[in-house]
Amino acid sequence: MSAQPDPTRQNILDWCQEDNIPSVSDDAGNPQFVWAIGVGATRISVYKIIQIPDRIYFQSQINFSEIHRTLVNQTWNVNQRNNMMHNLKKLVAQYDILMNFQLTNDELTGFHTYKIHHHPTISKADFLEKFLRVQAVHEVILNQLNIELGTALQSDQANQNSGDVNTGR
Repeated sequence: MSAQPDPTRQNILDWCQEDNIPSVSDDAGNPQFVWAIGVGATRISVYKIIQIPDRIYFQSQINFSEIHRTLVNQTWNVNQRNNMMHNLKKLVAQYDILMNFQLTNDELTGFHTYKIHHHPTISKADFLEKFLRVQAVHEVILNQLNIELGTALQSDQANQNSGDVNTGR
C-alpha cells in the first residue's frame, strides 16, 4: 500500500459536500480498509479494502431488531426463513445489487446489500449512480421487510389471541 493518500476518498468527500450529502470518514482504526466513508442519511458505506484495492464497495446494512430476530429465528420454521431469504435475494438481484446474510450460530441477524465498482478510481457520475442505487434498494428492502415481518407479527399475535377472543361463532 502506498504512503500517499488515495485521492478517490477525498474526491468522494468533496462531491458529498458539493451536493449537500452527509458524509463522515469511517476508516479510523480498522486495518481492513484503505479508506471508508459513511454517506447519506442511511449511512451507505463506501470503501476500499486492502486485499482488493482496485475496487470500490458501496454497502448498506440492515440489522434485525430483537423482536424480528425472535420471529425469524425462533417462531418461523426453517422453510419460512429460507423462503424470506430467497425472496429478498431474488428482489435485490432484479435491482442489480448483491446481498450477504449475516448469520451468527445459524441465527439470521441481518444482511448487507452492496454494489462493487470495478476500478480503483470513480467519476462523480458513477459515484452518485451507485450510491443512489444502493440507497434506493436499501429503502425497497426495508419496505419489503416491513411487509413480510409486519404481516408475520400480526398473524402470530392473532394466533396467540385466537383462544382468548369470542368470535361469535
